[in-house]
Amino acid sequence: MILDVKSYVRYRLAGFDFGWTKRYKVLRAVVTYVFKKFGIDESKIKSGYCPICGRKTKRFGLIRHLRRHEEEVNYIASEVRKIYELCRSVLKTYGSRDKIRYVCTLCNSNPKVKFKKVEDFVYHVITVHYEKS
Repeated sequence: MILDVKSYVRYRLAGFDFGWTKRYKVLRAVVTYVFKKFGIDESKIKSGYCPICGRKTKRFGLIRHLRRHEEEVNYIASEVRKIYELCRSVLKTYGSRDKIRYVCTLCNSNPKVKFKKVEDFVYHVITVHYEKS
């Protein structure tokens, strides 16, 4: 179970993903977007290099090493938390039978803005509602 956004970000920076993918699709998509925004390449994380300073460590030592970058991790986690809370507040989820899963409740257009993939929903919320505010 996820404890908080900061611990999730730290574990993702260290290359771990303990089955949170299915249960927290919105959070995962937000973290992926924020990592891209800060220039963190997720494909290089699992190799044992620190995504912030580039230092080579053992994979399990990377979580401990990330404590040295506490300020950067806190800043990334605060960005993720803001976007994630906004996404959670405007999300209206539908069942899988109608193929439309995510609807933005902030958009007043008729018909409502609907998305099949969580990544498209998160991108919409960030570009339309988060960056303009």
